[in-house]
Amino acid sequence: MPDLYTGQWVNKLSPLVNLVDKSNHIIHAFISEKQLDLFNDKEDAYFISSISNESKIPLRVISISNTPQEDLSSFAILTSKHDGPIAVRTMSSNNSLRPENAFYKITLIPIQSHYHLDVKTPGIVKLTTEKFSTMERFYSYISAIIIRESDF
Repeated sequence: MPDLYTGQWVNKLSPLVNLVDKSNHIIHAFISEKQLDLFNDKEDAYFISSISNESKIPLRVISISNTPQEDLSSFAILTSKHDGPIAVRTMSSNNSLRPENAFYKITLIPIQSHYHLDVKTPGIVKLTTEKFSTMERFYSYISAIIIRESDF
């Protein structure tokens, strides 16, 4: 810790160290609201690290959030503010990072425990989705607009 020196006072609320158990990993992924209905949480998922040489890591889905994430400050590395793929807007009232589109958080764990990743490792989670045809998707989209606009 280069900023500390002998005899220096520190705030009792400021963390000095973090203890990390590298044998238990939790992986958080974000899925667009547009793709959420295609996602099948019973199928295979894999994590591919952007910075590690680990091969793809098989995952199991633990949970999917019921509501979209309103603040991505805890996952800032994934946001456009830090050259990540999720577009965000910085809110002036509390400096939170609000996503431009709705994203749901998926929590996953590795099926096997012999992987060694750093504390926060960016990467891609490959998820299995249901197969669909473009026409079926287009028909669902048009049907939803007709129902919404006809005030059923």
